[in-house]
Amino acid sequence: IKNPFHNLVPPNTHLLAHWDEDKEMARQYFAGTNPVTIRVCDKPREQLSKEMLHFFAANQNTADIAKLAAEKRLFYANYEHLFKYKTNPHHAFPKELFGGKKPPFFDQLEYYFQPCAILLVLDDHQELDILAISIDDHDHGNDDSDDEKAMLHHRRVYSKDTCTCSEWRMARGVVSNADSQIHQWISHLGNCHMGMEPIIIGIHNTLKATNHPLMDYFTPAIKDTLAINWLALNSLSRYGPMAGGDLISSMGVGQFMQLIRDDWQQKPFFERYSLPDELASRGFDEDFDAPGYLYRTDGLKLYNAIGDFVTEFVNEIYETDAQVANDAGLQDWAMETSAPDRGAIPGFPTKFEDKATLIKTMQTIWWIASGLHSAINTSQFDYLSFGPNRPLHLRKTMKMSQGRSANENDDDDWYFREACPNQTMNKINIISSRVLTLPSEVTIDKLSDHYNKARYGKDAYARFLTKLHAIGDEIDLRNDANRKAGRAVYPYLHPTTVPASVDI
Repeated sequence: IKNPFHNLVPPNTHLLAHWDEDKEMARQYFAGTNPVTIRVCDKPREQLSKEMLHFFAANQNTADIAKLAAEKRLFYANYEHLFKYKTNPHHAFPKELFGGKKPPFFDQLEYYFQPCAILLVLDDHQELDILAISIDDHDHGNDDSDDEKAMLHHRRVYSKDTCTCSEWRMARGVVSNADSQIHQWISHLGNCHMGMEPIIIGIHNTLKATNHPLMDYFTPAIKDTLAINWLALNSLSRYGPMAGGDLISSMGVGQFMQLIRDDWQQKPFFERYSLPDELASRGFDEDFDAPGYLYRTDGLKLYNAIGDFVTEFVNEIYETDAQVANDAGLQDWAMETSAPDRGAIPGFPTKFEDKATLIKTMQTIWWIASGLHSAINTSQFDYLSFGPNRPLHLRKTMKMSQGRSANENDDDDWYFREACPNQTMNKINIISSRVLTLPSEVTIDKLSDHYNKARYGKDAYARFLTKLHAIGDEIDLRNDANRKAGRAVYPYLHPTTVPASVDI
């Protein structure tokens, strides 16, 4: 069908042509919409399940994972912790509301997700590929058991060479569905939107209340976030009948709010948000060579440029560490944001005693509001609008797909027809992902008017702008070359597209 809205809703032609390829799915862990879950597998005996290790021991011709790990070519993403959260039962859509019938806007009330893990390898061409997928085949949709032993009993390992084409496609769909839960509810809603909220409130209650000089820096980064969060919490995340999160996601609102809460308590502020620290926590330290990890490549350029800008800005206000330590407004802000009965952000500085800590904190906050959110959010339409690529819910489990052969009638269509979101849900997904990725009116390269009127930072921002232009030129050259070669492009951290705040 010809697309009558091509300019308004442009298709991702590369994705549509390659989404069903293993290397394309693997590539998205480095340069897709959720590039913050992949981890370096350098200790496979500690990081991988017994079932995964046994699989490779029994299939020695498949891969030597110890050798691959030593060569820094092995990676993984683990979603087995999702076992503790029940599959969305859709209690928010009782049949009583519809005269005892199913709601008219979708044909199945039960959605599924399954705890799983994926193992990836960097091949000789520096491209990621999938080695194996392990899936908990326990039917959680029909069993209320909380016994973690059940997961271990039902865990099975799949590879492209040891299962049917239908099973392999479904196995990949199960992993994509699990990663979509982490992307939407942890990476996006939890870390970016909700994570910025206590920061903004702390700034408002202290720095803004006293018209502190740092407000010249923070004002663009906190604009409109609380408003968009209010909208999300009263629609997508509203707990009650007709909740948007229940309608679109394998995890219901109650489940993903628990997931956000549990994850929030596990990581301190800088490990969660400071890009070099966050990358290192997943094994990607500064010496790790991963040329295809474009989120890391572009992100570090932008993060470091922000750091240079912040350093100049802070030096313009404070000459010494003592001046920082003696600034009562700064100490009030630290207390307001870190105290357990206030902002309660784990690991946020409880006080500022030197310029280095203040600079890193300010740099990290700007990164959350700009680069991090841009990478997680502005990529959504390109990868989520085609439902089979990253289904936010599945209507079937892995077990339901087994026993099918690629040669059976209509078998190639089973995943689309039976497992993926139906057409009504796909329409909702296309519309919502497009709305969320509409270009921001205030990007980080359009703040000259603000800084020309500000008390501090005018010259520092001008130099920052020059660096942003250079970063943008480098990204343009790479993307142009990749586009001409028929490869995917990564534009999500181009300074002209990075919003200055979490404003959508």
